Amino acid sequence: MDGEAASAKEKIVNAAIKIFSQCGYEKTSTNQIAAEAGVSKGLVFHYFSTKKELFLSVYRQAVLIYIMEICEKLDPDQRDFLLRIQALILLKFELMKKHPEIFDFIKTAYLETSLQVKEEIAALNRDLLDQSFGLVYENIDYSLFKPDLDRKSALATMLYTLEKWSENFVRQNADKEWNSLSAKEILDALAPFLSLFRVSFYKEDSYGKCD
Repeated sequence: MDGEAASAKEKIVNAAIKIFSQCGYEKTSTNQIAAEAGVSKGLVFHYFSTKKELFLSVYRQAVLIYIMEICEKLDPDQRDFLLRIQALILLKFELMKKHPEIFDFIKTAYLETSLQVKEEIAALNRDLLDQSFGLVYENIDYSLFKPDLDRKSALATMLYTLEKWSENFVRQNADKEWNSLSAKEILDALAPFLSLFRVSFYKEDSYGKCD
């Protein structure tokens, strides 16, 4: 792909992020995206055969940007599972502030109710979540856990619960400007879950490490 073609495709992707974020999937038209990008509708369909393909392609690209930046910034030497998860959640919210347009699109897509794309978004989320599991589980210090614990089940329980907490936190704060949210607000909301997990799954001598 030459420079001019790459530039045209980038304009389409950026326009799609903006218009889908503002209007949602159902109310967005390829005419709007083409106009915003300053290209013909035919060129939009040259790169993306349908509006649905464009939406899903841009969603995958947007989420991968987050995963790549998390890979770069998450400390692999933090071996406490709960502290790593805490750092991961804070990093996710930091990236929301760094890339507000991309996050607005991800949020819109995540909450999308259109049956045309809802199942595909859910499938993409499962796929992308599987890709990120290695970041979370690699080099964990299992000696911190209770010796008789089913580690696999405990880790899955904690990760699933905190993913759902993150989803609900986003929904509850959907109308807020993300730059207005502080790390303290996020940690205060997260703290009861981390404390519960530490008491439930960790040895007593590690209870205070998330405080």
